[in-house]
Amino acid sequence: MTRRLGLAILLTLSAIAAVAQEKDREPDFLFDAPKGYVGVRGGWHLASASSSIHDFLEEKLTIERGDFDSFTFGAEVGIRLRSRLDAVFGVDFSHANIDSESRDFLYENDLAINQQTSIDIMPLTASLKFYLNERGRAVSQFAYVPAAVQPYLGVGGGAVFYELKQVGEFVDDGDLSIFEATLISDSAGLCWHVFGGVEMRLTPNLRLGVEGRYLWANAGVGGDFQETDPIDLAGLRITAGLNLNF
Repeated sequence: MTRRLGLAILLTLSAIAAVAQEKDREPDFLFDAPKGYVGVRGGWHLASASSSIHDFLEEKLTIERGDFDSFTFGAEVGIRLRSRLDAVFGVDFSHANIDSESRDFLYENDLAINQQTSIDIMPLTASLKFYLNERGRAVSQFAYVPAAVQPYLGVGGGAVFYELKQVGEFVDDGDLSIFEATLISDSAGLCWHVFGGVEMRLTPNLRLGVEGRYLWANAGVGGDFQETDPIDLAGLRITAGLNLNF
């Protein structure tokens, strides 16, 4: 583990040094303001998990609400509409995988009744992104200098897709028999979000961004799950990423 950590630190420092070296070679200006950007990001999804299906899983199995928190990653394309306004189209994906046991029952030999629960969430969104200051300045007819720091706010919405899956052993509420099964519910719903963050210039064409985004979303529950209330897919996403101008 120590060797792996040391290698990860070494690779990170090498990447930072490479970016710094590239920055030294590049001029600190562009020939024109960028038309847009492509970006990738990754971070952590703090799930709200506040629906009846989550209550049911927490009651029956050794699952807590915090177990639905997960890593998230995404990609987006931004199109420049005005000097401080972009239209942004993005996709995100998060996956939580939870090992659990029946909370109230055991096998006759006191062995646990095991199962695995996973949930995938994928929002497809369109947003308006407003920068709080000018993103750069033209210093001549052929030179544009990007700002070093670019804070922003945004709002948007779209569609969200999910799959909830359970595989393992379960207890029948009627006769208390134990059976093996694979249970799946997948559906789609609407979502909307607000976000804010800051981008910092690494090179004239490359920016490092840090963002907080809250997503409101839910969708119907069906398939192998007999639930009438929608599943809560909301949560706070805290991410960092890179944006490349074009």
